[in-house]
Amino acid sequence: MRHIYRKSQRGIIWFGELPVDFKDDAGFHRRHAATALELLSELDPDREPYLPHIAGRYDNEPNNLKQVILALVGSSCVKWRSIKWWQRIWTLQEALLPSVSIILWGSISLSLELLVRIAKRMPEKDEYFQTFSRLFGLQDLENEFYKPIMSLYTREVDPVLGPLYRWRARKASDGRDKVYALIGLLPISAFPNVPYCDYSLSCKELFIRVTFDLICSRGMLPLVGRRGEEHITPDLPSWAVDWASRSHAETNYVYFWLHRQKFIRFNANDGRFYAPSLLQNGGLVLSGIMVGSIAFISGDNLSQRYHGVSLGSNTRARTTVEEWTRLFRHWESTQPPDDLYVGGGSRQDAFWRTVLGDSIISDQEELSASENDYDDFVSYMKGSNYSAVAKSIRSMTHNQEFFITKDGYFGVGPRNLQRGDELWIPFCSKVPHVLHRQCGGELKYVGDAYVHGMMHGEAVREAKEAPRKITIY
Repeated sequence: MRHIYRKSQRGIIWFGELPVDFKDDAGFHRRHAATALELLSELDPDREPYLPHIAGRYDNEPNNLKQVILALVGSSCVKWRSIKWWQRIWTLQEALLPSVSIILWGSISLSLELLVRIAKRMPEKDEYFQTFSRLFGLQDLENEFYKPIMSLYTREVDPVLGPLYRWRARKASDGRDKVYALIGLLPISAFPNVPYCDYSLSCKELFIRVTFDLICSRGMLPLVGRRGEEHITPDLPSWAVDWASRSHAETNYVYFWLHRQKFIRFNANDGRFYAPSLLQNGGLVLSGIMVGSIAFISGDNLSQRYHGVSLGSNTRARTTVEEWTRLFRHWESTQPPDDLYVGGGSRQDAFWRTVLGDSIISDQEELSASENDYDDFVSYMKGSNYSAVAKSIRSMTHNQEFFITKDGYFGVGPRNLQRGDELWIPFCSKVPHVLHRQCGGELKYVGDAYVHGMMHGEAVREAKEAPRKITIY
């Protein structure tokens, strides 16, 4: 389909039939839909000056127009929810590949590009934003219109991983569609081991190949941020990403990008890269060093209680840090009174830096934490939601656990880690990873981790043992 869409000069997007007046309880009639689309045309930023021209002409039925405009973009905040186009995975190609895309909704039509122009203008010009919101009666629901449209055209930092993670929450009748529909939007060379739209491959085999190709080109970056995400594809190796999983997919997209920001800053492997290999039975062969084992974990898996809770929850974050602090204090009481951290500096300094991932997240970039940020950390724990460290703490604590290794290193890792799990630095990864050794000796992948004092190659440079090859199943 990608070849057909790319060659087409005009694509038709079918949104289904309009509701039937006096039969369907849609919150609007067909004439309201026609009026809403007429108003959208009047609001076209390319037709400026538009505001004086339309002032007062559409002020009579804002609630009906709200029902139309939000139904048009698949919002769950309205009565009419029959437009499923925004939820399906293959429809992305309809929107993004043709030169021009026309939306047909019953007997009415409009261009997708018009919606995009309007959405782009909304944050650029306050008068336009206010007029749009008033005419459609949105009243703080503007993002319900804006986000679905602009998410189609977000400029991805990573042109391959970005779409794969961004659109995982969309629905597909076959799990393999989660890959094939998106590969159609990506460079053909992105997956050398994946034949396009070959449905003779099982979901398991396809997801193994996709994940392996991503690891070969990007190291272990594709695996970060999973934070205990469960597989639904039978017999899929623990290291392979289950692209079919929709559980918390939108939240996991946020996790991935938060981790990616940190991942590119670190250099735990000290710049060494040994290419991985793939066994016929699905085993992933890596070279690396074991740098510790987990001895203590924050109590009762507290953060798991908050799975799916907004990353903006400061109450949840503080409660989690308080639990982590209790573990730290209890462990510290069993140690020599010198307050020296095994990775350098004091234990107290190592602890608060671990809680932050030793970084400060801003809207523009992510910076290394400094000594001055300690006061902000204390202020945040006392109740200040406007501290510079707030976003970093919310990010690090959500669905993650604080742990202490047998050697006394502090770290934060996925919520499903266990005592005795092993910490490894693979030589195709910039951060440590947690592996679980089963009774028979097989290693299973658990997730990536921040370990204070190992993130800049210290453990690799000081290693007393030669690198080993391991196989993860």
